[in-house]
Amino acid sequence: MTADYVMDSLLVAECGSTTTCVSLIDSVGDEFRLVATGRTTSTVEVPWSRILIGVREAIRQIEKLTGRMLLDDEERLIAPERDDGSGVDGFVATVNAAVPLRLAVVGLIRRLSVESLLRATDSSYVIVEEVVAKDDATSGAGRPGRMDGLVKGILEDQPDAILIGGGVDGGAVGPVLEVAKDIATALAVGGEHGRVHVIYAGNRDARQQIAQVLGECSSLHVADNVLPTLESEDLGSAEEEMNRLYRESKMARVPGFGELKAWASAPVLPTAEGFGLVLRYLARLYELDLLAVDVGSATTHLAGVIGGQYGSTVNAELGIGYGVGDLLEQASLERIVRWLPFEMEPREVRHAILNKALRPMTIPETREELLLEQALAREAISLTLERARRRWLDGGSSRRPGRLPPLDLIVGRGGVLSGAPRPAEAALVLLDALQPTGVCTLALDQSSLLPQLGALAYVHPLAAAQLVARHGFLRLGTAICVVGAAREGSVALRIKVEYGDGQTIEVEVPYGALEVIPLMPGRQASVELRPTSHFDVGLGRRGKGATTRVEGGVVGIIVDARGRPLTLPAEADQCRTKVQQWMWEVGL
Repeated sequence: MTADYVMDSLLVAECGSTTTCVSLIDSVGDEFRLVATGRTTSTVEVPWSRILIGVREAIRQIEKLTGRMLLDDEERLIAPERDDGSGVDGFVATVNAAVPLRLAVVGLIRRLSVESLLRATDSSYVIVEEVVAKDDATSGAGRPGRMDGLVKGILEDQPDAILIGGGVDGGAVGPVLEVAKDIATALAVGGEHGRVHVIYAGNRDARQQIAQVLGECSSLHVADNVLPTLESEDLGSAEEEMNRLYRESKMARVPGFGELKAWASAPVLPTAEGFGLVLRYLARLYELDLLAVDVGSATTHLAGVIGGQYGSTVNAELGIGYGVGDLLEQASLERIVRWLPFEMEPREVRHAILNKALRPMTIPETREELLLEQALAREAISLTLERARRRWLDGGSSRRPGRLPPLDLIVGRGGVLSGAPRPAEAALVLLDALQPTGVCTLALDQSSLLPQLGALAYVHPLAAAQLVARHGFLRLGTAICVVGAAREGSVALRIKVEYGDGQTIEVEVPYGALEVIPLMPGRQASVELRPTSHFDVGLGRRGKGATTRVEGGVVGIIVDARGRPLTLPAEADQCRTKVQQWMWEVGL
């Protein structure tokens, strides 16, 4: 659908692997606002096998809520909006219901070109199944052998694409050309002529010869060199090529995607791409260092803008529904169970997780099931954070080993966070999994709008900007997180809060504890921080105090004096007691 009229009303949809969410946006006076939202089960898989069925059901919910007709008698979207108020002027969608792109990575030097190639895969819905480096002739599983034999082994797993690179621009072309010849030979022997996609992102001077070697035996795509010099990386072109390949070969094959695309007024984007666009907009508009996490059924996505640089890690095989089986493999039962304040047999935990893998669309029905799902979310975030640290997140500097850099804003989204029964539950999951330091704001994408607003910006930047400002976040509050260690129970931080009406509260927060101080949404307060000699409040020096203004939220001011890195008792009973204590301290 191509819009050649003024857009005063729109529907925006997010089609996930388990949930489809559609929102109606309309102009009220000179401002765009969220009017209503409909949510339903996604209908990608059997027995429906048609993505638009779920979208229509969510739209019908909006029709019931608003009394506004949006679909005609044949269930087609009414567009543009009619004089009687029925219909809308536009439709925008993001999708993350497609299966990931299965990828093999082949390069010359593991610590140089291969690492850059792997970093380039992080921003896409990609599962890297094999990694081969010419310098050690070793696959990702560590099996030694000849390079040509390893390449043949890659093709036995039938990847969707091979990403190859190596060499700096202007360097020797021979080594990367040898790799290309090995791939061409393996394709010919394996009978894969022309079927496998190959993305070349190496030495630009070798492109013509690479095309001669691989052009006829594969579907060749050429991107800029990911490592043009030994001192610089250029990942953008390779990232875009993988995103394009994912859209064309995976997203386009989602059942009913063609119908969805026909409705759309703008390109249908992968959810991670729309999310990244809106995060970069927010960081630029408000001059923020921010980090956001999206915990989904099949995927966990961590993205942020720090020091003006955007980074993204899409963990396309790790989620708390469809991806919970992989989560169980990567995180031991002990790691998951440590977040539970009650005793649960390992066998019972395993069965509950496997049942979730078999029935990913189920929602928790008991408190125990809810807390287990939140425990899984903590581990999904933690594992994705570990991967992001290795790839782009500058948290491992010698000055701040193993810690996040200072942040202004942390945003959470996904049903387990945005749909938490109590906001303090989501705040605690974010604090436990990410372990920020210093003073930062915690927020949720409670309206499930952020990725769609990134897509909306293509056709209506003003509407996207106004909706981000008005409906983008549910502010949880301000987190004040100290770094250091001392005897448990000794004072870590003295804090004085002065409210706008002149009233003050003074609190001593002991090491190992959490403290919540009331501060309502929309209110500000002046906060004086006085850490004791063993603790730092994000200023780079222990014992150094400061006074700052903070904003409130639905939880308030959350003081986290548990230290960094966060540690839990090794003994199971003590661990459960400690987790329960933390929950009580935030009002749960």
